[in-house]
Amino acid sequence: MSDYKVQQHFKHYISRLNSALKSIDNAELKKLVDVVQDSSNCNNTIFIAGNGGSAPTASHWSTDISKGVYYRSGKSIRTISLTDNVAWITAVANDIGYESIFCDQLRSHGKSGDILIVISASGNSRNIIKLLETAKRMSIFTISIVGFDGGEAKLVSDMYIHIKTTIGDYGVAEDVQLILNHFLCDYISEGCHDNN
Repeated sequence: MSDYKVQQHFKHYISRLNSALKSIDNAELKKLVDVVQDSSNCNNTIFIAGNGGSAPTASHWSTDISKGVYYRSGKSIRTISLTDNVAWITAVANDIGYESIFCDQLRSHGKSGDILIVISASGNSRNIIKLLETAKRMSIFTISIVGFDGGEAKLVSDMYIHIKTTIGDYGVAEDVQLILNHFLCDYISEGCHDNN
């Protein structure tokens, strides 16, 4: 492949990435920041989950929001990634069913007033939808960070950030999900949370 073709493809990818970033609604973004900050003030827990490539993204979000923010600002935010307990996930998948791998953990650890963030490109994974439904029954506030057309997760969540991408454009959707994490943690850590 020629250098020109590589360069052109890279430019095309960046163009898709920029378009997806510009599609994010500012009001949704502000609400996400407010909810995460409020969880710290109320001593609630933020649970985060995702499948496939979104599983390590959920772990990344959890680490950055708790450890990263604390060591940069001293602000303590309790987070748990539901993708990280391999023994629990495999036990539930084997004994109950894969669609329950996250909701079974939430049932055990969650309480009313907590927050659930799900990360999904399609927004249609059965275990994500079942998790959102479980959270609602537990009076846990739900947030979906979704790509493509938002899927079912966008419809059943209390709030969402929709990264508008072509269906199947996983790379761009997943890139933006990580960018949102880094933006959120940077904003909170830098103390840029006045009311202006």
